[in-house]
Amino acid sequence: MQHAFLSWSRHVEHAVDKAIKHENQVDPIGKPMTSLHASHRGRCSFKQVLHCEQKNLVKSDRHGGYTPQCEVLSLRCRLKIRQVRRLKTLCRRYKTLPLTDSGCPCDDPALHDAYLEWKSILKATGYGNSWKNWILSFEVIPAVTFWLPTYEVLDTMIQITQHDCDHACRDESNKRAQRFCAKVHIDVQDDYGRMCYKLIQAKESSPLAEVRVSRTTTARLLRSTHGQTALMMDDNFEIPPFSKLSLDDAVICLVRQEGKKLFFRHVSGTLPACGCLTVSFVAVTSDEIGNEFLRFWSKMWLRDHRSEQFDCTNWRSFCDLLDATSMPATPQIVYPFSCVKTWMRLIRSLPAGKAVGPCGWSNDELKLLPECCISDLAGYFRRLQ
Repeated sequence: MQHAFLSWSRHVEHAVDKAIKHENQVDPIGKPMTSLHASHRGRCSFKQVLHCEQKNLVKSDRHGGYTPQCEVLSLRCRLKIRQVRRLKTLCRRYKTLPLTDSGCPCDDPALHDAYLEWKSILKATGYGNSWKNWILSFEVIPAVTFWLPTYEVLDTMIQITQHDCDHACRDESNKRAQRFCAKVHIDVQDDYGRMCYKLIQAKESSPLAEVRVSRTTTARLLRSTHGQTALMMDDNFEIPPFSKLSLDDAVICLVRQEGKKLFFRHVSGTLPACGCLTVSFVAVTSDEIGNEFLRFWSKMWLRDHRSEQFDCTNWRSFCDLLDATSMPATPQIVYPFSCVKTWMRLIRSLPAGKAVGPCGWSNDELKLLPECCISDLAGYFRRLQ
């Protein structure tokens, strides 16, 4: 069906393209468009939409050179941060560069790369027209050379640029805080504090790190052998080795478990022949916490086990109920796919001004199509029927 819609859309777009060409040949001045623009093509070509996660606007400097002290969101401050990092990176390269008063930059690859980096620094944006014009406005920088500057001049430029970047970042942070305070003031004065209540309710709950578990079951002592004392539980569940066990008033220590049979060591108290076994421990892993929540809430949810939905015996009573119930006769619905007039009437009844769906066809465009195009579309549905 998708291929059929794509084929029909392409034929309609091709017909519209030929009509526009014909109108242009008849009246080139009144109809200057020579063909259907590419932005109006590609209907019913469903493409997979890729959702990219939003990355942080400003990353930390991996070399530890410069990182702003406050959060930065504006493009202007991000450009200033990039310029400071570029200058510091070039300053670090000065340790290995053979800087001399003579020689062509192209003679040495290291000098050539540094020269290209310096040219990019001079043309950096975020400082009006360019960074080189902005840095000349300071008295301590009388001139800017197009060749690599000396280390002292470069260090002075770094200090000026970094000081300006720090001030711009703090100014942005202060203005953002002032705007938020103004919103809160307006919300309290004129909007009954709705935004403030939303902020209070939106607090994140602390993650669940541990759950205290206490389980009880009936157990009875077994005939003991030399060095082995055991008891038999009525319920079969796994007991963690770090659990605290008690049989009525007696405190025991778990040695090992074999199904319902527990081998233990007596610690204190009087052991009864039969009593209530209490198991206490703290669930800390995700699997342990999930199992305890499932065990606790399953009694209230009254959920069946997942394997029961694939067992035929559990569905037998439901199938018998369906067989004993007289179902009403449902008449077969017949769609008038062959009636083009009905299609045209339904298309004319579509609301106008609606948003375009993933197919690319809007209701207004469908209303402009001639009857022959709608007839071809109805033919696709007749074949599917």
